[in-house]
Amino acid sequence: MDQATMRQILANAQSPDATTRNAAEEQLRQSFASNPAQHLLVLSQELADEASPQVQVRELAGLNLKNHLTSKDNQQAARLANDWMALPPELRTQVKNHSTMALASGQRQVRLAAAQGISKIA
Repeated sequence: MDQATMRQILANAQSPDATTRNAAEEQLRQSFASNPAQHLLVLSQELADEASPQVQVRELAGLNLKNHLTSKDNQQAARLANDWMALPPELRTQVKNHSTMALASGQRQVRLAAAQGISKIA
């Protein structure tokens, strides 16, 4: 999935229309299930993209990224941590770099979402 498609899906995931929102949430689940590495990379790219027109989309990208890295359930958290470590090191580095770049965003919501994700990577 490319960044423009991810941006549109994230925007749809915030729709007040339940049908649109549910379809977008399902697309996000399918994207992660089919190619977790690409999914995490594109989320991190969207988070870091200062040219993105919607701050809420970038914030949601960061929150989705964080949610794919940890869970309140201990077993799920351990599985997600193992999945993260199984990704290629260069991909993990790219995700970390994008997340770190987002800390310098001019948008407070984006900085907070990036910080939440980084706290789970560290």
